[in-house]
Amino acid sequence: MKEVTLEQFVDGLDVSKYEFDICVPIEEINGEKYVIVQVHDILIAEPRICVIDSEKGIVQDKDGTMYHVRNWQDNFNIYILVEETQYQTYTVINPYPLLKQDIF
Repeated sequence: MKEVTLEQFVDGLDVSKYEFDICVPIEEINGEKYVIVQVHDILIAEPRICVIDSEKGIVQDKDGTMYHVRNWQDNFNIYILVEETQYQTYTVINPYPLLKQDIF
């Protein structure tokens, strides 16, 4: 079992196939548009990740690798860089979510 922080685990999460409805709140930062999501919301919705034990922070990825996420109880925001499409949706530009310190 690999020991990681929540930041490390999210750093490798590929969100490039995500698409967001136009109703999703968007924040413009430095001229770029971001969807801001709590990290647990993304991880729970992510079909390639299975939360085995939410109390202990044990998760498994699609390849069967088990992780102990040491600071699992933290629930910070992640920022996903997007652009508006012609179909009233937002598509992801950067395939990896960013943390606040990555932007500011």
